[in-house]
Amino acid sequence: MALHKALHEALPKLYSELYQSSAKALQKLCTNLYKALQKLYYTLYQSLSHAVNRARSAQGGSKGVSPLSSKIYSKLYLKLDTEL
Repeated sequence: MALHKALHEALPKLYSELYQSSAKALQKLCTNLYKALQKLYYTLYQSLSHAVNRARSAQGGSKGVSPLSSKIYSKLYLKLDTEL
């Protein structure tokens, strides 16, 4: 009977500790995922910029990302940054 009482008293504390550690682990996972998404976005943006520059150079056109596409990517980046 004493063991039953001890388990009954210990379970809420154990549950609370498990819940808190799970929440911390989830927060760390989300933070790491967010950083990875930012890095992926930056890499894709750079690759796209280079591809556009190469294509325009091959055609003898202007270099760089057009102001419109630059504005779109800036908005996407800001949206990603504020949502997470």
